[in-house]
Amino acid sequence: MPELPDLQAFSHNLTKRLKGKTLKEVIVTVDKKLKASATELNDALAGHELEKVERAGKELRIDFKGGHSLGLHLMLHGNLALYNEGDDKPKFEIITLAFKDGTHLAMTDFQKAATPTLDPEESKVPDALDADASALAARFAKTKTPVKTVLMDQKVLRGHWQRLCR
Repeated sequence: MPELPDLQAFSHNLTKRLKGKTLKEVIVTVDKKLKASATELNDALAGHELEKVERAGKELRIDFKGGHSLGLHLMLHGNLALYNEGDDKPKFEIITLAFKDGTHLAMTDFQKAATPTLDPEESKVPDALDADASALAARFAKTKTPVKTVLMDQKVLRGHWQRLCR
């Protein structure tokens, strides 16, 4: 499972590699977790230029010009693969973004649990890497719950603190 620093690095590197590229099409291989159809994804995203990739909690958000974004939650075993048209495709593709220049970004998961979401909702829960120390201190003062349990509660902090809490 990718941790917050991994996702932060993914967002930085994907923005560097894909910013300014125009999406040709969204290829949906597994629609099990989709809340929007492949047609809706293509109508919203195809033909638009990628602006940036950001991390929001445990999700990557790919923002496109035109106002739409695609959220990618890798869950436990999800991965991302960048490849060029004509290269061997990665195994276990869930969704692939095919850009006009031949670059492809695939989200893969052998368990088929990784989740793509069109225009994911913004969360009001603070991000674990941007949390306000005084707000956390106030939260801890109000509870007898162990610190680790509070830090791992996604209703308190978005993201996963498991490695920091061991």
